[in-house]
Amino acid sequence: MKIFDKSEDAYLAWVGANQSGFVANVNRDSNVPQYPIAHKASHKTMWSTKTGNFTTGDYTKACSTSLEELEGYAKLKYRRKILYCGTCFRTKAAT
Repeated sequence: MKIFDKSEDAYLAWVGANQSGFVANVNRDSNVPQYPIAHKASHKTMWSTKTGNFTTGDYTKACSTSLEELEGYAKLKYRRKILYCGTCFRTKAAT
């Protein structure tokens, strides 16, 4: 797993090289209960240059090729279950 904080170029390189991987969008202050939210790395909002500020604004990113690893990270680090993007994970988001 890789954590990206204030490292736009490295984050975008990881996403580009791991399109079948997963990205947990994490609120920098950890005070929003909806975060972390898991996305597929291929989700356009995770890499589109129109979005920007992926790791330099209010969010950091935890990235892995294993969804289970991100789930464990959320539980250990934030003491909450990871939520799932409704676009990326239509069936998981409904549960």
